Formats: sequence, C-alpha cells, structure tokens
Amino acid sequence: MASKQAPAPKGTVPASAKAASDVTAKAVTIERIDPLTGDVVRDKLVSLTGTNRLPASAVKDLPTGGGTALARAYHSLTVGSGTSVLRANIRRLGGAVPTLGGDASSGYTLTIPADTDLLRLDIKGNSNTANSAGDFVIAINNSANGFPLEFSFSIDDEGQQQDTDEVVRGHVLQEVVSGNTTTLTIPNISGNYPSGFTLKLR
Repeated sequence: MASKQAPAPKGTVPASAKAASDVTAKAVTIERIDPLTGDVVRDKLVSLTGTNRLPASAVKDLPTGGGTALARAYHSLTVGSGTSVLRANIRRLGGAVPTLGGDASSGYTLTIPADTDLLRLDIKGNSNTANSAGDFVIAINNSANGFPLEFSFSIDDEGQQQDTDEVVRGHVLQEVVSGNTTTLTIPNISGNYPSGFTLKLR
C-alpha cells in the first residue's frame, strides 16, 4: 500500500513549484496598533524571494516611472542700496528662483517662475522703502502659474523684536488681487519703523 504524503504546512511553496520557479517563501509576523481599538494586532505576512517571483507577463505593462524629485530651496533676494534696501527671504518648493525688482517710489514686484510653490516669504524693509505717501507697496506676480496668491500676515517691529498691533498703528494690510497679481500695501509705514520691519507672509 502506498503511503500518504503529508500536506505541506501553510505558508510554504511545494517542492515542485520551487524547482520550476526558484521561489522560496518566508513567513514574517508584524505588530501594529489598531487605529479604532488601540489593541496590538499581529499580522502574518508571507514574503517571496527568488528570481521568478512574477512572470514577465504580469509586469510588462507597469509604468517605467521617471521624472524629477521636487527639492526645497532657500533664497535671500535684495533690491536697492544704502538705507533703502528691501530684502525678501524665500522658501520654495520646485521651480526656479523668483526675481525681486522695483523701488520705493514706484513699488516693488516679486515675480514667481513657473512650477514654483512658495512655502514662506519674509519681506524686510524700513521707512526708506515706503513711497512718497508713506506706504509700502509690493506686488506678487504669479502669472507664470496661472493663478493669484493670497496670504495671511504679521508684521514684526525690528526695533522691539516683537509682533506689532497693526490696527493700533494704522498698518492694516491691504490685499488687492488683479488677474494673477496680488498687490500688498501697508499704509502709514513711513517713520514708524526706524529700525526696520519684517512682513511675514504665509
């Protein structure tokens, strides 16, 4: 009488399959926390190794991937000279370096290149970067990306090293959107920040 062969334990691959496909199996137990109950749950996974884990027909239509990873970058841009220097400290993701131009009398412009995502923007100036009406004006041009940017903000008084009360000082930021350009105006800034200011835009 022929003897019966015991069935293969669960989680293993029959010897005939191993020979045909060069595949071996290894059981791995992992622990995780159930997000609903908070209990520790043990899961048993079977990992396959070998040169023929999948037939070529199973992977022939998979995408090949590619592309370029986005990188964060920091830039400190300036425009002007002497005591009338305006500085823009920028943290961006992807794209290219923005450009800062203009002057106090005509207003400043920050131009954002295509595919550039602003993570944070700090603008540093003083009373000499205000126009003849005493206002500080800067336009953020995002035309290359096809949409306008809008911000929340705070203003630091560099002389006091603290946030200021914009309402008490009459420095309520005005934000006007036209097309893909956002123009920011801080009225009555002239003479109020002898040690400079930082406009923090997020």
